[in-house]
Amino acid sequence: MYLFGVCAIYSGYRTLFLPERQYEYHSYGELKDEEPLDLYTRWHRYVSDADKQNRADYDALRLMYQKRQAPERLYSFDYRGSAFVVQVDNGRRYFEMQPERVHHVSRPGNAWMQFIGIVLFVAGLLALLLERRYARAH
Repeated sequence: MYLFGVCAIYSGYRTLFLPERQYEYHSYGELKDEEPLDLYTRWHRYVSDADKQNRADYDALRLMYQKRQAPERLYSFDYRGSAFVVQVDNGRRYFEMQPERVHHVSRPGNAWMQFIGIVLFVAGLLALLLERRYARAH
């Protein structure tokens, strides 16, 4: 029993089952299937030279991409890589990890696991001592 206690204390302390590092991912908006993943951040790369020459067309395209933006944040305790794609109804979303936005979130389950581990450890030691005393008495 005390071995289970030690395992519970260790896993609660090292956050093996309930990680406390939370990753934040950001998406600028939905993309159609044929659109490149970096469309919202580098849309000017995909504008034709003719549209770049005409200032009104260029401003109209810039405004169109700004209006299409629908930012969304995703928080996850699981590391999904620096970027990943999620399929949605109208196409897909490209999520990028915000490295400066990795949060440390205390989870009470880890503290409870340590507490239960301490109780099991003490109970195991007491049971071991009581068993030895009982064996000597008989």
